[in-house]
Amino acid sequence: MRLFKFRRLGGADVAEKSKLRLRILEIVNNKRLFCQKWRNFEDPYEGAYISFKGLSSEELNELCELKVNDEKAYFSEVERRKLIQRFWDTHSRVCSLSLGPLSNQHMWEIYADGGAGVAIEFAVHTYVTRTPLKKVTYANGESVKGVRNVFGVLADANGNIDDFSEHLLDFKVREYSNEKEVRLVCKQSELEPPPFYGDQNDKLALCEYRCEMFEAGKNCYYDFSHIMDVVNVWCGKNISDDDYSFLKSHVVSKVPVVKYEGELK
Repeated sequence: MRLFKFRRLGGADVAEKSKLRLRILEIVNNKRLFCQKWRNFEDPYEGAYISFKGLSSEELNELCELKVNDEKAYFSEVERRKLIQRFWDTHSRVCSLSLGPLSNQHMWEIYADGGAGVAIEFAVHTYVTRTPLKKVTYANGESVKGVRNVFGVLADANGNIDDFSEHLLDFKVREYSNEKEVRLVCKQSELEPPPFYGDQNDKLALCEYRCEMFEAGKNCYYDFSHIMDVVNVWCGKNISDDDYSFLKSHVVSKVPVVKYEGELK
């Protein structure tokens, strides 16, 4: 399976451009993907299906019946609130990838600065049987209330609340279906701190930095080398000469940096 990460390279702001460039190098050279908290996603429906606002009392009573291990479980209003709160407090992190294709004009426009950014192509290892990659299922928004309710998802997780968030995160409304999203979903404990850009020979400073990041809960990079490889860095048709030269000079992992000349559709 091939996956793509469409990324922008920033505008005129020097600090922002530097950060975005380094983020790309972190992916390609160091095999690390930035994973963010799912609640920071821009989709307004993200997590909306855990809300009971607008449901009638009859619908609420119906949703309170849940089969777990062939036994019905009933949740009071207090238990509902505790369940929702625990979900919000989980440390799940997400990185969004796409099945593409590379010619997906929507992805270039929205996530790669209208073709001024890049699309990083990955090849998923065929010998890996268990991965954190989850294909997103798309459905009509109104089905959020009836199908992807909090209790139904918990049933899908076989009553294991620790897997609760992962089962919620494989679903989005149909409005986003052209993105063909595949999500890398992982736990906070599986992540590494942001890269250290100080003196690499100063091991004490490096150690202090990592401890500081860990204690602050800022671990956010996932090492994906065991599940897939970067095979190409595709530069959009509108990429600047400066950005193209930078990538050609700084991608050191023998991954081809090439301009995409195909048609968009």
